[in-house]
Amino acid sequence: MNDPLTSRRAAVVAATVAAIGLGAATSASASTTLPFNATVFLSGGGASPVGRCAPDLTVDNANMTDTHSNFGPFVFNMSECLRPPLPTTTYDGQFLFEFTNGTLAGTSYSVISTSAVPGVFNLDGEYTVTSGTGAFLGASGVLVSRGQLDRRQFPPDATATLTLVGSVTMIPEPATWALLAGGLGLVAGAARRRAREGLAA
Repeated sequence: MNDPLTSRRAAVVAATVAAIGLGAATSASASTTLPFNATVFLSGGGASPVGRCAPDLTVDNANMTDTHSNFGPFVFNMSECLRPPLPTTTYDGQFLFEFTNGTLAGTSYSVISTSAVPGVFNLDGEYTVTSGTGAFLGASGVLVSRGQLDRRQFPPDATATLTLVGSVTMIPEPATWALLAGGLGLVAGAARRRAREGLAA
């Protein structure tokens, strides 16, 4: 014959173990990796010898809105350090992509090399996503950049077209984890209450 007390205790243990297992499975599969591809057209950016990269040039492309991506349109902000003359490789790049539902941010660099057309340079580099907000909270990933820099009208202006291809991994917001933890606690607590009520009956 089964001992009722032992059966109820086993039920509590089973519910608690199930809750812990659910939490572990959820946390393991909670991250989402999505492909990312974008096209960015840059015009009107500036290069200054007195910026954060001094005495090298600080190349700033701020609030660029001629963008397209599978995540939707975004505001492109990027700053990189450049040591003339061209061709060269930029360093200490920083970027921020502002979407309507969050942001992606990280570091970047570009290898600037000559092309077959005088005044036009090839751009090859990487954008490493290190953080995000909103829908992209906790984002990470690597985006490969390809494009061209056209300096045939410089001065006064140089233009560039970039394509970004890669993937971005996101995790749930802290509020989501809090709800999950609270729900798991309720599962175990309900099992314990049922066990106590059964013993008192």
